[in-house]
Amino acid sequence: MAVLTNIYSRFIDQRRDFREVAHQSKLLIFRTAMSSELHLLAQMALEAEERAEEDEGSIVCSDRTAPQMPARKEKGTLRHW
Repeated sequence: MAVLTNIYSRFIDQRRDFREVAHQSKLLIFRTAMSSELHLLAQMALEAEERAEEDEGSIVCSDRTAPQMPARKEKGTLRHW
């Protein structure tokens, strides 16, 4: 990387680390040129989630959506089903 840093530094007449320049450039491309693709992927994910929620055949359980079973007494202690 030192060679690229030296070449780039001479080209722009400033001393900047090539890795940092490359990283910032990739972020810029991601935020601008690829923003529409990212938006499309997010929209597709939302639509897939909505279809999964509407599908009666699928069962999705997480800690916050899982049905709570009532507690029952068994041999003097509370136990869950």
